[in-house]
Amino acid sequence: MEEGVGFVLPNRVRIAAIIRERGFKNYWVAEQAGLHKTTLYRWFSGQTSFVKRQSLERLAAVLLTEPGELVSNP
Repeated sequence: MEEGVGFVLPNRVRIAAIIRERGFKNYWVAEQAGLHKTTLYRWFSGQTSFVKRQSLERLAAVLLTEPGELVSNP
């Protein structure tokens, strides 16, 4: 993923799968990534199409993966 501020399209299904595979709880993941649990819910429900790259990078760090694994390919 390119560096800098911007917005990316999260892969909701992949993020949910990784959280489930790791045995994490959504609220814990949100807290550790510095996100509000409602923000994560909006990502999963499709209420938010694009997210800040910085938020996705923090989420990837918590999920022990690379940010590129969490985005949808165009």
